[in-house]
Amino acid sequence: MNTKKFSEAMSEVNDKYYVEAVSYQPKRKKQIWIKWGAMAACLCLVLVVAFMFRKGSWSNHEITFDNGDTLVFAKSDSAGWEQFEVKRSNVESRVLTSSEINLLFSELPAFGVAYFDKDSGLFVAFEGNINDVLLAVTAPGEIFADTLIDGKETISEIEGTAVHAGYFLTDKNSKGERTIIYYAGFKLGQYELYVENAGIESNGDAVKTRLANTVHVLISNGELDMGLISVKPAE
Repeated sequence: MNTKKFSEAMSEVNDKYYVEAVSYQPKRKKQIWIKWGAMAACLCLVLVVAFMFRKGSWSNHEITFDNGDTLVFAKSDSAGWEQFEVKRSNVESRVLTSSEINLLFSELPAFGVAYFDKDSGLFVAFEGNINDVLLAVTAPGEIFADTLIDGKETISEIEGTAVHAGYFLTDKNSKGERTIIYYAGFKLGQYELYVENAGIESNGDAVKTRLANTVHVLISNGELDMGLISVKPAE
């Protein structure tokens, strides 16, 4: 077709086709980009979840120490708030001296009251704190508290010591806040130890960490010997 005939043929084309031709935008490339972008986003999400799961961060009710041991806190279904008291009448109590605390707890910032049998003078129990973490120690065969927090527990091994641990969430208070309670029980030598820490749920990580670190330090210090103290403080 020569130039003249081509021009004449073009003049017969309806104007609307010119408008459509000018405004036409290819869509295939955009669709491909959207498709691959969505796939990349999904892949990133899968990798992040897999990494979190691998690192043990999927559950935030556990702590892994530098030696690789992991302390796991199982969720409790109900709680009986601890009211620590010795379940016997023939006991004598006194506050331990700083030198006795150092002797027993290797300079941990502990304080509290020790209970002794009035007749034999033997150690029965200890009730106190390490910083804001509650600590109770009982002699073999003694009952120092009514009940531990009720519910499911899991057993972790920390430096070869079996530790049962859990946590409990209270109902919301008037401010809409809940209290979270982390607790653990284990045995050092012949003595039973119970530790507990509580705080508002929004500070749960700090509450859990203080409790877990207390457990780890107590176990690292080795077996307790409450026989080092007596009913009368050393002169």
